Amino acid sequence: MKRSERIREALKNLYSSSDTSTRVQTATALGNTLDPQVISPLTDILHNDPDWEVRTAAYLSLAKIPDETALIALIRFYSDLASAEYREGIDYEVFSDSLPGSVLRLKMGAFPILHDLLSDANPHVRGTAVWLLAEMDQIDGEQLVASLAPVLRDEDSDVRSFAMFLLQEMDHPSAKTAVNDYYREVGMDDFIDEG
Repeated sequence: MKRSERIREALKNLYSSSDTSTRVQTATALGNTLDPQVISPLTDILHNDPDWEVRTAAYLSLAKIPDETALIALIRFYSDLASAEYREGIDYEVFSDSLPGSVLRLKMGAFPILHDLLSDANPHVRGTAVWLLAEMDQIDGEQLVASLAPVLRDEDSDVRSFAMFLLQEMDHPSAKTAVNDYYREVGMDDFIDEG
């Protein structure tokens, strides 16, 4: 049986089986293929399967696939989850722990995606993009500051605060300049670091 036929058969099992264990195993196997053609069905399962165990398996499978579409699906789902009411029985750490690995698999290919998501309509998506940009070791300080400095003017106070915190923690002259410029702009001259 060809690989594409095996994938089609697995997708059929994923959608038709009423057994949670079978759907979890199938979602995991699909992620192990690393094939971009499984991204759409896994994303569908991630959002629509009635069982959180299956949704988690779909999420973790998407996290294995080094593809821009998979990364965006993961960030959007994670952001939706973070903004929803807490649900008993969901291991939230599983979702947050796998995101940085997805970014690393894409290497610098993740940078333009995350940079674009800084202007997303959803503040949780913007905040997640800020966090993941800070996790990228491949970005030099200038690039990171250039991406985060405009976020200091974000309409959402949590997103602004997170960007401010990250910039203040950076040991980079451009970060210090960006923070000081922001403080001048908003009339908070007492907070300017002249040192």
